[in-house]
Amino acid sequence: MSGGRSPKRDTFNKDLQYYKFCAYGFLKNLRFYEPFLMLFFLEKGLTYFQIGGLYAAREAFIKPARFRRD
Repeated sequence: MSGGRSPKRDTFNKDLQYYKFCAYGFLKNLRFYEPFLMLFFLEKGLTYFQIGGLYAAREAFIKPARFRRD
């Protein structure tokens, strides 16, 4: 017989800060600006091909920077 504690899980109170953290985790990667950015570029006279090139360039520059940080 061991003299340790029972294998009961420790619990904590889920206060407002916990729910804020959960909401942040869900909302942090959403991009609500994307459709408006597309409309802005169309209004400025860019074609869909040019907009696609801008999006591709952005991803090409952002993705390698993410890999270097890790």
